[in-house]
Amino acid sequence: MESIPHKSSAVLFDLDNTLFDHCHSLRSAIPSIQASYDSFETHNSQDLISKYNKSLQKAYDEYLRNEITYEVADFKKVRLFFGEIGLSEPDHKQIIEFRNIYNSSYRNHRRATPDSVEMLIRLRENGFRLVLVTNGQLKDQLEKAEAIGVRHLADKIITSEEAGCCKPDTKMFRLAIERLGASPQKSYIIGDSVNSDIKGGLKSGLDAILYSPIATDSTRELFGTAVPVIHSMSQLPEHLNFSLPRFAPRIYSQHSQVIVEGIGMDVVTEPRHCLWLTKDTVNSLSRQIAGVFEDISKENYISAISRLEAMIKKVAKAASPIDETAIQISYPGQDHQLSESITDFPFHITERLHSVRVDYEKYVFASKLTIQAHLRECIELLQSYCDNLMRDHPRAALRNLRSVMLILAKVAGIQTSTVVKGEGLSLNTI
Repeated sequence: MESIPHKSSAVLFDLDNTLFDHCHSLRSAIPSIQASYDSFETHNSQDLISKYNKSLQKAYDEYLRNEITYEVADFKKVRLFFGEIGLSEPDHKQIIEFRNIYNSSYRNHRRATPDSVEMLIRLRENGFRLVLVTNGQLKDQLEKAEAIGVRHLADKIITSEEAGCCKPDTKMFRLAIERLGASPQKSYIIGDSVNSDIKGGLKSGLDAILYSPIATDSTRELFGTAVPVIHSMSQLPEHLNFSLPRFAPRIYSQHSQVIVEGIGMDVVTEPRHCLWLTKDTVNSLSRQIAGVFEDISKENYISAISRLEAMIKKVAKAASPIDETAIQISYPGQDHQLSESITDFPFHITERLHSVRVDYEKYVFASKLTIQAHLRECIELLQSYCDNLMRDHPRAALRNLRSVMLILAKVAGIQTSTVVKGEGLSLNTI
């Protein structure tokens, strides 16, 4: 049984601009507005984005101060926006039309911030209890959390509508802690707003972490406290004292043998920023890796290349926004039939609720001395491929597979007639 070292600890997350990538949706919605209104076409898109965000925040702040209702704020931000760009004040019908166009595009482009989904899952796997604490209407925020794939990862969701107050009121933070049965002394608040999240969290006795992707500092003095600043959710482990899965395989030679142990991967199976690998996909890719190693050990290089081709197509299909149909692969013997039976390279799969771990057993390759360097390079590249799948870097993973294919093509003597190219496979893409 896995140890759960943080079972009494709670982590409170803000939603908007922390787990939810509001800026991405906003950047996607404004061009839809420009395409629908002649009066917006001549304006710079970035200027419109900035002014709409400013208008939104002004109206929203009035709502948070209980000066206007949520519905009034929704209309007021459009009026403020029109004023910001020098247009006459819109009437009720025009506001409704504007909101329909804007909301349709905005909602269609909702997504989580980079690394958020994986961090929520890893926190859960390490025993942390999670709650979303967000200013806004319950219906809207639940729908938003569902759309970006985080609702089911939180133990509780507390909104200002339910609490009867807004952050930074300590009542919201106390309510969240009480709902989890946790203690403030073992709890954290992570958010992007200094005045709402950090101020309220510190006043409630929580440790606070400021999330700011554009910040250049790593610590900030706020309300008499040194508050850590993270630029990416992937930095959370170092601040919350837990570790992400890591693999450090040993690859060494003994006479005519290459020995490898410790290869594996531990992959999140929920939709992430760039990649959605289902459990079935991870299981399939795991078998293919074992098949590649088995084929290499038997010098069945065409078969190994065929497996790598299948892996490239499967990863590309699961990646966003890579177009797997644009990938071109050709080599002699491409019609090779793959064997589904893999017996010589055993591995173990551990399925969890939101992730899959794969551990490959120690394996001894009997190889010619002339290809040992190529073999070691292939093994290292395949572990890098696994690492990149774990880190939500599908393009880097595809380049790893491409490199292995070309190495094996060279060993098989078919390098000059092997083609592997397409989106995500260029050596200079990220």
